[in-house]
Amino acid sequence: PLLLEHVNLNITNDSVGKQFYVDGLGASLNPVNTNSRQVHVNLGLCQFHLPFLYNIVPGERVEISQVWPGLIELITSEDVQVMKSRLLEQNVATSVCIRQAGNETIGRDDMLLVKGPFGNSFMITQTPDAGLINLVRRAGGHAESEKGPGNLLCIRSLTHTIEIGNSAVIANFYRSVMGFDVDEVMHE
Repeated sequence: PLLLEHVNLNITNDSVGKQFYVDGLGASLNPVNTNSRQVHVNLGLCQFHLPFLYNIVPGERVEISQVWPGLIELITSEDVQVMKSRLLEQNVATSVCIRQAGNETIGRDDMLLVKGPFGNSFMITQTPDAGLINLVRRAGGHAESEKGPGNLLCIRSLTHTIEIGNSAVIANFYRSVMGFDVDEVMHE
């Protein structure tokens, strides 16, 4: 399977970004690439790049956070109930809920649905797959923080909601240029 190496999302507040992604979700802060312009957080083999100052006009702050138009799915080795408790304690997510296993439309283990402080929607599933956990740990991934690699293992998928009529062109790009598996789903 292909993994996205990183996703860029502009944020308006670096302190809130660190609190949500590191303290709340359990990613590890990348000490090498976090600087006075952006926050980088590691999720095993993947990253979020979170600029809060623009490159184009040096020193100009991001005024509107970038919201991914869909769902960002993450895989964790941590019990999602523990993550839920931590997120509620941190008070940085705007909504947090558990969707139970056996849901016919999802068909996965327990998962955590989270709306982050910048408006992005996350679905976090715990993997019972020790092989995946060991693979990520052995592969090394990105530079780790002093706290260790964290519990988030990777970005499993991105769902991008688009207007009707645009899916064929966009799906073809991701299949042919990026080599991704693409599912086109029509919701009424």
